[in-house]
Amino acid sequence: MLDKIKNVIFNGYFVNKHTKHFSLEETGREASCKEARFEAKNDYLIYKFDQSIIRDSEKVKYLFPYYTDGNANAMCDYIIFYQNSAGKLFAVVCNLKSKNRGNNTDQINAGVIFGQFIFETAKRLHPDSFIHNTKLNFVKVLFSSKELYKQSNDWKKRDSIINLISNDEIKERLILENKCRVINY
Repeated sequence: MLDKIKNVIFNGYFVNKHTKHFSLEETGREASCKEARFEAKNDYLIYKFDQSIIRDSEKVKYLFPYYTDGNANAMCDYIIFYQNSAGKLFAVVCNLKSKNRGNNTDQINAGVIFGQFIFETAKRLHPDSFIHNTKLNFVKVLFSSKELYKQSNDWKKRDSIINLISNDEIKERLILENKCRVINY
């Protein structure tokens, strides 16, 4: 399934990582949360959609150039497509924030919608590669320099955001296999 997803997305958004332990960076100079650390047991694909790219010798500034300015163009920092050991497919929607939530929820929700769109497009283009009831599951994660969301023991709630700390002293890691589990309600 991951290879079919990879064939759908323009390669300019692809982040080339292939190791069990990897980090994703925030490139803003003023950011105090500059790194998100992960551990993966299985294969994954990483995409960074909140960046300008060059396509056909033209600079593409916005992922959705037909939107008006403002929150319509909101997008999370990264989407990681991950297939767990049980064969279930996940989109880990990831944001890096420094000290305030800003439009984090808007960016993460945009990532969920866009991740679902990518998945459905891959299923449409490659119907024989997906089992009829294949579902894309989501994990929402925020890395921040301080806690911005109170963590409850019920991180499994559909709309909850996992808040991990990443600053000069603390560098928490998201272990994909532990958080990418299907929860039955």
